[in-house]
Amino acid sequence: MRTSCFLFYLWTNILLWWCCRIGATQLPWIQQPVDQLYSFRTPLPSPVVPGEILRHWFGTGHTKRIQKDGVEMVQLTSLEAPSFGTMYHVAPLTTTNFNASFFYWIGTKEFQPRVDYFAFWYTKHPPTYGPAYGNEVGFEGLGIVIQLFDPATQGPIVFPVTPEPRTTAVSNNNHQHHHNKNEWQTQVLSSGCRLGSLTGKIYVAYQQTKVTVYQLPIQKQNIKPKPMLCFQAEIPQAAQLSFGYLGFTAKSEEYATEHNIVQFAVATEKTTESTAAKKMQQKTLESSPTKHVDSAFSGRPPSTADERSDKSSEYRQYPEKEAGVNASLLGQESRRDGNVQKSRESADMYAEMEHWKTVWDDTNEKQIELLTKLSQLLVEWQSTKRLTFITMVFAIALLVIVQFYAFVLYVYYRKLAKRLRYTKII
Repeated sequence: MRTSCFLFYLWTNILLWWCCRIGATQLPWIQQPVDQLYSFRTPLPSPVVPGEILRHWFGTGHTKRIQKDGVEMVQLTSLEAPSFGTMYHVAPLTTTNFNASFFYWIGTKEFQPRVDYFAFWYTKHPPTYGPAYGNEVGFEGLGIVIQLFDPATQGPIVFPVTPEPRTTAVSNNNHQHHHNKNEWQTQVLSSGCRLGSLTGKIYVAYQQTKVTVYQLPIQKQNIKPKPMLCFQAEIPQAAQLSFGYLGFTAKSEEYATEHNIVQFAVATEKTTESTAAKKMQQKTLESSPTKHVDSAFSGRPPSTADERSDKSSEYRQYPEKEAGVNASLLGQESRRDGNVQKSRESADMYAEMEHWKTVWDDTNEKQIELLTKLSQLLVEWQSTKRLTFITMVFAIALLVIVQFYAFVLYVYYRKLAKRLRYTKII
């Protein structure tokens, strides 16, 4: 009797421990981002030149265009390790100040969020495959890196104990080596900040002397998301560029990691200048008495020839003053022609600025819609997890009750059998 009770108690505890272990090992899988989190289709431009991944973007390695559940994106590495991928824009930026943002998604098969290397680059030469975060060792410029980073040792974690993906900034002057510890510490500009998830958006505000990085977390429903300051770092003079190429690199070695780019946008000084030109043009059109010239770009104002003839007739009796009057009138005509040319250029710049403003507004609205749907799916996942936990508790309780009744029936029938044998013997 005591042996049976002990075995029943031991078996029940083993069963409970096994169920808890199953729940604990499956929860991290549920926490990983999946394809259903995306319900937004990004209209990626089609390639024109052979070898392009997108229009004006070239890719190497395992870089390719993919589409998952209606979401079109660029994949740098797949879930089959080892894997690598690079992509870069063919035309360099010729400005020292710009703002960039990219929407990334990192998927993994691991129980915990693992990241090998994923980086955004602004370098003097297009990014090429190498051991430095998927780029060459002797790169020249700036990189925004997402990886497992240890702020205490100022270096990457080779085999992390606590998985904590972080984003940080690194720089190089084409002479430092990634594998040298001292030079590695020189490369790192900031210990960075912790990423809220493996899916999100990063804003990079680049100036020639410093860089500021923001992170866009996923907010609750019906709340407009606001970027959060991640870090700000000074760029060494040796790594400051007057022009550079934009690109992405990713490498997957130890962990099967999938690096995807859903969206990428850049705003340069030309956009700011276009906005200022628009305001100046509006002020000029409102205050200038010759604002009708905007609709008549060809030809001079009709009153120019008349004014010249009238003023020339006044000084016709003074030949020595006629040349000065003609020169003054020609100067006025040239200034008016210059104003007409400036108005024409401002109008063209205004049209271009309106086009980019429309594109930016559409992208922002779609981004807000995507984040709203992501928040809804996150709430649904929380409710599903709660229901799963309750169902598991009820199942375990039911199992314990069934085992208890089985044990009671077993004891009862044993006693009944003993009584029957005793009665038969008597």
